[in-house]
Amino acid sequence: QGEKRVNSPATRECERERETEEKGKGESAGARAGKAGVETGGGARDATMTPKTASEVGEPAYRNLKHSRVHPKFLNTNSTSHQWVFGAIAELLDNAMDPDVMASQVMIDLQKMKGQPTLIIMDNGYGMGVEKLHQMLGFGHSEKTSKVVDGRVAIGRYGNGFKSGSMRIGKDALVLTKCRDSQSVGFLSQSFLNEIKAEDVYIPLLSWELDGGSNPKLKNVNKDEVKEGIAAIRRYSIFDSEEELLEEFDAIPDTGTMIIISNLRKVGEDFELLLDEEEQDIRIENYGAGQQFQQVRMNQGSNVNVPLDYSLRAYCAVLYKIPRMQIFLHGKKVHSKRVSGLLGERMADKYTPKKVDAAEFNEDEGSPSKSSQSLGGARFEFGFNTECKDLYGVMMYHNNRLITPYVRVGIQLEANAKGVGVLGICDADFLVPTHNKQSFQDSPAYRNLLKKLAETLKVFWWDRVESQEQEEGSLAPKRKRPAKKKVPDVLWVQCEYPKCLKWRTLPTGTDMAALPQIWYCTMHPNPAIAQSNHAFPEEVYVDDNTVVEETKKRKLAWREERKQKKIAEEKKKEEEIQKLKELSEKQAAELQQRELAAQAAAQVAEEVAKRRQEEMRQEEERVRRIELAALEAERQARERIEDLQKQKQAFASQSAPAAPPATQSQGQSQPAGTGTGQSSAAMNTGPPTELGWKLPPQQPRRVNAPGPARGSSANLREGPYTNKKVNMHMMNFGLDIISQGLGIVKKEEGADQGTQPAERLPAAAAAGIPREMERPAETQMAVAAEQAGAPTPHL
Repeated sequence: QGEKRVNSPATRECERERETEEKGKGESAGARAGKAGVETGGGARDATMTPKTASEVGEPAYRNLKHSRVHPKFLNTNSTSHQWVFGAIAELLDNAMDPDVMASQVMIDLQKMKGQPTLIIMDNGYGMGVEKLHQMLGFGHSEKTSKVVDGRVAIGRYGNGFKSGSMRIGKDALVLTKCRDSQSVGFLSQSFLNEIKAEDVYIPLLSWELDGGSNPKLKNVNKDEVKEGIAAIRRYSIFDSEEELLEEFDAIPDTGTMIIISNLRKVGEDFELLLDEEEQDIRIENYGAGQQFQQVRMNQGSNVNVPLDYSLRAYCAVLYKIPRMQIFLHGKKVHSKRVSGLLGERMADKYTPKKVDAAEFNEDEGSPSKSSQSLGGARFEFGFNTECKDLYGVMMYHNNRLITPYVRVGIQLEANAKGVGVLGICDADFLVPTHNKQSFQDSPAYRNLLKKLAETLKVFWWDRVESQEQEEGSLAPKRKRPAKKKVPDVLWVQCEYPKCLKWRTLPTGTDMAALPQIWYCTMHPNPAIAQSNHAFPEEVYVDDNTVVEETKKRKLAWREERKQKKIAEEKKKEEEIQKLKELSEKQAAELQQRELAAQAAAQVAEEVAKRRQEEMRQEEERVRRIELAALEAERQARERIEDLQKQKQAFASQSAPAAPPATQSQGQSQPAGTGTGQSSAAMNTGPPTELGWKLPPQQPRRVNAPGPARGSSANLREGPYTNKKVNMHMMNFGLDIISQGLGIVKKEEGADQGTQPAERLPAAAAAGIPREMERPAETQMAVAAEQAGAPTPHL
């Protein structure tokens, strides 16, 4: 192993190399770099693998270049690639599953040792020698191959899984391993390196030789190395002495490896991993009250319960597509599931990439390029999840290891119920996983695979759901068949014998719940299998091409139906276009008819308006004629009244006796314009009118007011006449003569002025006088004077 230099900076190492060169020891720079890599656990090659000298390759020796070192902080940085702690635990399980270990049983437990919780993982594999243990604890070592041994192929690629996984779980990892001829212990501890403020990653590493005796013998030559290693393990691990450490090896039967991780990571004040005693399970601490931990997935609701996200037992059950290893969790065996055995009404298909990049699948780097290409790309299948319909998506595996669970593709990403309950299983061995083995590198091959998965899922949903719904709808639209419980197409069961662990198929209709928890091949109903003593070969599920051929037929039918549907849609679209065209023409014709009708209505309205205007003009002309006639009648009536007044005066003057002087003097003393000598000129005072004659002074208007009859004396003013009876008689006689001469109204003596005429006079009807004009003469004269803007005439 070489000497351990506990405080050796790079500058001192370079100075020693220069001194060695000057002394002429002839040691090559490559050998010294390899030796330094072994001592510090760095990325240089082992000292036993001496490269070619500079003289052989014709290049300088590069003796003065600085060396690259791994700082202890890199342990924590490297662990951050695992965001999910179960992904870190899976890295440790993968090492036990590899062909170079071939473990058939792995035990996982969370125990308290020396007062602190520790995670313990132990397998019964081949174990490791001290050199291989050092490579596992160091960086830059990987001997992964693509060889398939008993159905197992290496899962890892870079040789970094243990460092990143163990340091993600806790700060300190103690590894005890036992092989046929030795037992070794290695300690990778951040607590130790941080305490001594180391600049390099130092690994306490001890090994004992097993010669069959009860006392193992130390193989380490350097006593200082043993002393420092035991001191570091005693102080920073859970063991206080070398004796306790050796006693712990007794827990490993024959061969195997035990990993003890302490100083576990916390989330806040609580540890991230919790032990569920009731379920015998290890779970992730909840992030909230009543809320289980859940990984973020596309198109997955927060209320969906995904047990493998927070339960290590549920995750280990589906971690491997075809489990070849028994896993015990807190002393109870994990019921491993062959995920394909959960599918009902399955449909299988294959995908072959058009071109595989040789750089991505280099056999020297440990990627299984030949085996992947020999499988023809990826094989996948879809079916209904008969266990839980809320868990759906594609379980994507690489080299039998689960990489990404429940990947939603195609119609499962839509905001509807399409694809719900459909579980897919895909063997994507030709893809390259990411560093933490929780996803695949984004590449054209990966995207094309997702596109192929989406197409097959669409065919599956059409064939298993949509076509059946159409048939049921055509047969009985109002009657819906009850949903049948989905059952697996293939019933798988695994033999619990550790040296067998073969998967067997059971006849259709077998009650899987009635099977015992521990099942062996001797319980198989087929005598050939039961009596073969576990030698009967396992059924080859991958070569079941019947389902693949049936899927091809269904895909052709789906494409044909899709083609017909497209033709029908185009035809329907053309029909709709034709209907829209006809409807547009019909609407255009109706619009034209409405426009014509509107034009005709406008013409009629215009004619009606013209006729109405003509009627209004005629009506105005008729009213004007009536007004003129009323004014003319008023003038004539006034002239007639004046004549009658003159006649009354003349008659009064002739018939009146001679007045005494006293009376005459009194009459002479009356003011001008009053008395018996009042002339017609004096009475015709007032403003002139349009006809050129004057009206008497304005008097209070009395139109259609109820009052005494015409023949009464109340209608006449008292004048200078002494004989009032003659005056009244003459006035009534004159007014009647005037009214009858004009032909306006015909009133009987004693009728009220406010009453309507009993009958229409022929003269008024012949003159075109409106009925409202048939009023008493004095009322007509008053209205006519008001319309003409003249004072109201007073009789």
